[in-house]
Amino acid sequence: MSLNSVFIFKSYNLLPEGESLIVGISLWGAMMRAALRSLFWSVISWWGYALLASHRINKIIWGTAIILVSLLLFVAESFMLYRYGMVYTQSVIQVLAGTNPREASEYFEASFDVSMLILVLLVGFVIVWTVMRYVSWAKGKRFRFVPVLFLLSIPPVAVVLGYSTPRTYQKVMDSGQAYDLTIAPYDRLLWNTVGFIRESHAISDATNRIAKIDIGELKEQKYVTTPPQSQLHVVVVVGETLRRDYMHCYGFPLSNTPGLDSLLVTGDLTAYTDVVSPAPNTIESLTKVFTYQTNEMQGKWYDYPALPSVFSKAGYWVEWTSNQESTGTFIQPLNTFAKLSDGYKYANARSIDEEHDHTKSFYDEDLLPYLQTTSRAEEAGKRGLIQIVHLMGSHPVYGKRFPKSFAKFSPDSLPVRRAPDKDQVVSDYINSIYYNDYVVTQIINFYSKRAAIVVYFSDHGEVIYDDPRNPNYCDHGMLPQGVSVPFLVYLSPEVRREYPDLYDKIRGSKDRRIMLDLFTHSLGGLLGIQNKYSDPTLDFFSDEYDEDRPRIIRSFSQELRL
Repeated sequence: MSLNSVFIFKSYNLLPEGESLIVGISLWGAMMRAALRSLFWSVISWWGYALLASHRINKIIWGTAIILVSLLLFVAESFMLYRYGMVYTQSVIQVLAGTNPREASEYFEASFDVSMLILVLLVGFVIVWTVMRYVSWAKGKRFRFVPVLFLLSIPPVAVVLGYSTPRTYQKVMDSGQAYDLTIAPYDRLLWNTVGFIRESHAISDATNRIAKIDIGELKEQKYVTTPPQSQLHVVVVVGETLRRDYMHCYGFPLSNTPGLDSLLVTGDLTAYTDVVSPAPNTIESLTKVFTYQTNEMQGKWYDYPALPSVFSKAGYWVEWTSNQESTGTFIQPLNTFAKLSDGYKYANARSIDEEHDHTKSFYDEDLLPYLQTTSRAEEAGKRGLIQIVHLMGSHPVYGKRFPKSFAKFSPDSLPVRRAPDKDQVVSDYINSIYYNDYVVTQIINFYSKRAAIVVYFSDHGEVIYDDPRNPNYCDHGMLPQGVSVPFLVYLSPEVRREYPDLYDKIRGSKDRRIMLDLFTHSLGGLLGIQNKYSDPTLDFFSDEYDEDRPRIIRSFSQELRL
């Protein structure tokens, strides 16, 4: 109860004024729920001890196990609260699972704090001493108090087992996470471990299933426009929640894309003018973008070959690099793509629950040290590099996506004014695009001296207070704004010089009507990778592309035709 009280109080204090971390529950309501869960586990421990009372050795084993587990949880979570302001979550498990003994030793040496350990042990001693004093006092009154306490313990157990536990279980099954603030340390230990194991199996099953899909004979058809695979860097940069009409390079009045603007002026960068995502949310969109499944095709996304596995079989070293969350069933398909790649790296290993912490920011520039070159492919006996770089981009909360030094635009800068709180949200969104421009430009600059093709697009757009049905709405949505995305292709000077026909091909397709469920088809065609799923009418770089293909987006039980 002491741990949960500190955690809940700290979490609520991190929120902006007037917000509630758990919808409809105040700070003290959360405290009461947490107390009930702690009481539940205390009662379960007591009942277990009482059931073994007739066997002295069993009593000793059970009692010792309860004390040790409770003490370890208390010390471990106290340390995490003190050092990081967090408790036991799936991200902690992932870090532990991916840490070798040397790293663990270095981390312990860097993080160990004697004063903190003394404080934790002192608090633990006070709690244990208080409990033992109560036990000593109650011994003489055993027959009076025990039956009463037993009867009083039944209601909280019934409430938790009948109401709270099924809800927690469902959260873990749906999201892979147990991040409800009101659960007790034992709940976190149990359910986050269960969720981690379940998600690990789900990723493994999906990975094995996709890897075994028959793609027929893999052919490499070289055209006059196709660069040789050897020494070629193909970099796919995936933005987040960025709609193109909020970018200066697509006509927005504020200069929030100076780097991309300069590349467009030189002609090194090509901006496609009419591109939409296959869905208005990350998972539904990217499971189409990175597989051969299109919006017309039936079945599940994992019934179709995925870009990482196909391009790896074609001889490329495929690297997945991400600044997005690394655990949580909501993003499990993306983890599957990572596992299908030859190599993968998460710049900041974390779970989806850490997005609730308003004090933590994970900036996209953290990905820059992990950009690869073809030397990585050569080391593995491959002939070229494909690196997928997944940004946090402009994901809500927008104000968390850029350092303060990139807060260039204020509400006073906006071309259209709304209420003050809305203006702040919009200016944060514009600043996130300004920072995104910096990151994408840095990636392009890294490859500018190499033979490289860099493609940038966003997974989906965003509705920003411009839904005529709900002018107060700002989030994902089934409107043109929710799927309108930028699509930009950069050719390095070396590629542009050696393969002018490739440049002409890209420039010639920039005004076509495109939906990005065709991205894997099209990138394969551009690089000359052919298999039984290849279809030139679905390759928007190809002269045979079917530009009259309907763009039908289905999501949220709705349909949008564009």
